[in-house]
Amino acid sequence: MQEVLGAGDIAVIRISEIVDKLMAGNNLYQEKLDKETVMEILLNLIEKLSP
Repeated sequence: MQEVLGAGDIAVIRISEIVDKLMAGNNLYQEKLDKETVMEILLNLIEKLSP
């Protein structure tokens, strides 16, 4: 059965991919922050900027 994803789910998936790339290429992110924290920060910013 196919799963239907909402706009919020798609945003989380895309942000997760971006965070993975940031963390893979930057030692600061790897050492100081975990993926969950970075995703939470980005999602909060998107919510504030969304109409």
